Amino acid sequence: MAQDGFDPVNPPDPFYYDTYKVTVTANSGNYTSGEGRYEAGTMITIRTSARSSDFVFICWKMDGVVCSESASFTYIVEEKDVVFEAVWEYSPENPSDPQMTNQFRLYLQSNREGACSFNRTSGDKVEAGETITVVAYPNQSYDFQGWYEGGELISSNVSFNYTMPEHNSTLEAHFVFNPDTPGDPSGGQDDMDNPDALLGDVNRDGSITIADVTALVNVILGKDNAEPYVYNHRVADVNGDGSTTIADVTALVNIILGKN
Repeated sequence: MAQDGFDPVNPPDPFYYDTYKVTVTANSGNYTSGEGRYEAGTMITIRTSARSSDFVFICWKMDGVVCSESASFTYIVEEKDVVFEAVWEYSPENPSDPQMTNQFRLYLQSNREGACSFNRTSGDKVEAGETITVVAYPNQSYDFQGWYEGGELISSNVSFNYTMPEHNSTLEAHFVFNPDTPGDPSGGQDDMDNPDALLGDVNRDGSITIADVTALVNVILGKDNAEPYVYNHRVADVNGDGSTTIADVTALVNIILGKN
């Protein structure tokens, strides 16, 4: 109770000290990932994907200024709040275009709007019988529950291989909202709380080799060929400092070489 006019204000949450807000949006309801609060110097990956094949990606803008023409890029957090906007252009297909009879459309969607982005554009055509990798990148505060097709669970992993049937298909990524879930600066997560995951096994093959070094470097640099490595953040944080950076690459090399 205030006495003699003294009414102190509760201090802000300690989490907000020395962290900066990265806001990630997209026009026309397309998907994004990478939003959250981070410490300055943290390397994060900003991604966007289309909700249908009727949209063509144009560019990213940071605070209204064009900063990238790639749908996925890395950003080192500065000592300020920033807003990234993915700009998409609506460009529906021409129905008179010739159709290839052995290709069908694969639609990707989420049960919760804004829960994730995908590694593929929803509605893209895939050859019947072709096996492709499908990945959902969870946004902060969303926990992945599984991939569903026709109401049936077909995979519990955020990244899995899917063989295209001889008809159009829709895959739905299911999420639950969990505001206590911390964001992963690298994007996707897999088995985040698995205590048995092997430290440094970034490519999840059960052993620690030079291949894990290559995978970790590709993830940090945000290269396209890093997308299959939807990894356990705790496993990739080799030096245990709470972030995934080039320092973890050095620590991983030392583990492989048997150095202390």
